[in-house]
Order: sequence, then structure tokens, then C-alpha cells
Amino acid sequence: MSRTPRLFDIEELIAVVLRLIEAHRGKPCPTRREIVAWTGLPRREVWPFLQSLAEREAPVIEIEQRLHARAGIRRLRLPGGEWTGWTERKTPSQHEHAVLRRLKREARHGKA
Repeated sequence: MSRTPRLFDIEELIAVVLRLIEAHRGKPCPTRREIVAWTGLPRREVWPFLQSLAEREAPVIEIEQRLHARAGIRRLRLPGGEWTGWTERKTPSQHEHAVLRRLKREARHGKA
């Protein structure tokens, strides 16, 4: 089975992305998984596509990114509009792992 590139209607994808951002105003930023579900884009093409929308001469969307631990967090908005919330992480942080390890160790040694 070979990979054949899917053809997408760019204007339709832009309309879907704008609806997605509008639906997430004041809520956590949509994850890549949600964006794939809404748009049908391949996973590896989601952020490059969004970045291309933000880098146009007249930006279609705005993206703000911050480096957080091992991964970046993002939020999106329509130009001059209300931001979505920051991306929420579904995975536990390093701090949560450390606390969990300590609690398990204490439980094994009877310190709980």
C-alpha cells in the first residue's frame, strides 16, 4: 500500500479552522488530535498548516507559543479576537511523576 497525498480544499480547511478556533474561545486550545478530527489533515501536517495561515501577509490566525517542560504550549485566535486558552496537557508532569514515585515508595516502606 503506497501513500498517496490527499487533496484538500484550502478554503474549506481555513473555514473549518476558523470555526474550530471560534468554538474554543475561552476554552483550552484544541489539541492536534482535535484539529485532525475536525479537518482531516494528516497529523504531521497540522502545525505546519496552521503556521502557514499565521505567516500570510494578512494573517488568517494568530498563534502564541511558549516552551513548557518538554513540549510547547500554544493558544490561537482570529486576528485581534479573543484567545483560546493554553493547550492542556493530558500527560502527567515530571513533578506529578516524582510525587507519585515518592508516595509509592512510602507505601512500600510503611511510612504512609
